[in-house]
This record gives sequence, structure tokens and C-alpha cells, in this order.
Amino acid sequence: DWPRPLIRLGETETAVDAPPPPASDAESAPAVRVLCVDDNPDVADSEVMLLQLTGFEARACYDGPAALAAVTEFR
Repeated sequence: DWPRPLIRLGETETAVDAPPPPASDAESAPAVRVLCVDDNPDVADSEVMLLQLTGFEARACYDGPAALAAVTEFR
């Protein structure tokens, strides 16, 4: 068995294959949106996956012009 990778963001620690936490009243509020911009698609996509696992609404862009266009529609 391989060790389960962990995601560490700030003070939280979440196993990648862990089930989602139980629903709460806070989850009924809109998710915080994060736009990940990096010219390396692997990095941007990985950031999006990690953020989504922790409850953020995230989207990836791979260059500046795409990010500027996404800002207006991702508000």
C-alpha cells in the first residue's frame, strides 16, 4: 500500500481520497471563487483540483489574456 497523499492548505489537512465533509449551513452559502493563472497547465489544473477538494469554486487559465477574459464571467 502506498501512503495516501495529503493536501495542506493553511491549517487544514485533507486526504485526497477522503470523503467530503458532512453538509453544514455554511455550505449553503456561495463558494469562494478562485482563478488560478499559470502558464504551466499541470500546475494550474493541480491548483484547481486542490482548491475544489477544500470547497472553493476554482477555474484555471493558462495566460494573462485568458485570465482577464475569465475575470468578468467568473465573478
